[in-house]
Amino acid sequence: MRLLLLNNNPAVSRLIKLSVDKVGYELDEFEEYALVPLKSYDLIMVDNECYDEDELKTLCEHSGCGYTLYICQRGAQKPDFTNVSLEKPFLPTDFITLLDKVKNVIESTKPHETVPE
Repeated sequence: MRLLLLNNNPAVSRLIKLSVDKVGYELDEFEEYALVPLKSYDLIMVDNECYDEDELKTLCEHSGCGYTLYICQRGAQKPDFTNVSLEKPFLPTDFITLLDKVKNVIESTKPHETVPE
């Protein structure tokens, strides 16, 4: 899976990178929406300090990403536009467990390719 992290929090960055390295996914990280290259992503993760709904919607459209994860403080309300949230502080194992669930959802919603007989 290819993941994008929009974040400016060093602690979140370390935890996400540690977790993604363990599962072997690709990770791109940026602090600003404008810096994100036009690539395709399976999951866009955004820290609450970087959240901008209009920018995130545009990024999702341009990257073909239909699934977003919101990283926030405990008890914070998840924005309607995002699919799932992860509350800070979190353990790498918490993130990996959530990532497995998200991967299953993403794979179940992708159109299945038919193999010609």
